[in-house]
Amino acid sequence: MPHSTSAKPSRSLVLARVCSRNVRLVWFLVLLVGVLGAVTPAQAYVRTRSEDDKYDLIWPDPAITLTVRTGGALPISVNDLLEATMRATGTWNAPANDSSIDFSVVSSAAAASDPAYDHENTISVRTSDWNAPLYGSGVLALTTVWTLGGAIVDTDTEINGVSPSAPWALLPDDPALAMMENNVDLQAALTHELGHAIGLAHPCSLGGPPDPPEVDNLGNPVVTCSPTLPASILNATMFPSATPGEIQERVLSDDELLALHDLYPVGRAPMVEGASPPTSGGCALGGAPLADGSGAAIGLAAVLVARRRRCRRSSAFSARARGSSRAA
Repeated sequence: MPHSTSAKPSRSLVLARVCSRNVRLVWFLVLLVGVLGAVTPAQAYVRTRSEDDKYDLIWPDPAITLTVRTGGALPISVNDLLEATMRATGTWNAPANDSSIDFSVVSSAAAASDPAYDHENTISVRTSDWNAPLYGSGVLALTTVWTLGGAIVDTDTEINGVSPSAPWALLPDDPALAMMENNVDLQAALTHELGHAIGLAHPCSLGGPPDPPEVDNLGNPVVTCSPTLPASILNATMFPSATPGEIQERVLSDDELLALHDLYPVGRAPMVEGASPPTSGGCALGGAPLADGSGAAIGLAAVLVARRRRCRRSSAFSARARGSSRAA
């Protein structure tokens, strides 16, 4: 695939946005008329599109090395950061997934730095300069992806070590014990973010219908996120909602397993569309307190933004206050 080395990669960023968690209220005044469009059925997934909306994104080579940068004053221990990364990659690498995805992890004593198109895929804790508009105070993590046409060529995930809305932790494996803690599970968050790193988007759109319109792999329109969506969507790893103390996003749902089987099958190279100078896209994990009928909540939202362009696509990963519920 041709690669223009003289082209300066553009960046797309995702910013935090607050949403209501009360099903009787509106989300950005969009749900006054309810959830519109067909509901994405079970075992369906949504792919991230290129900045020009021409191509679905995918890695040409499913063997992906991640460098975990452990330098700086971290809000979580180095051992927990590495363990959370190893567990998250192990979830996507599992042989039972029937997929060619093969994450490997190395560590570096370097501190976090700005995302860069440097062919080094990084996970780091950013401990300074987490400021708007590029970084919102409610954003907990940000993943940036660079592409050549439909080919993903670089990805960097940054964890908010400056002003997260909830403390990071590697929660216990027992769900009952995990729910006793008021922390965001780093393993679950990284499992979600790695889905974005390999080209998966959220199964619903926060803040109204996406613009341009998006569809899932079955051709169904992507609907607005709502707590009333079916459990098959609400329980997906890529669904933009989680409760502090919740660890279920660590486990891939049938949606993500189908995506792995379809996009990264064993014995066949991933199918890449198009070629163009490097561009980038991303997903943010954010948190901000807000009030609704169920009490205070932490809204984690993301909006895909193209450089020099208005928002093109919206997505979210939310953490709710304990006591709010998922709708079946």
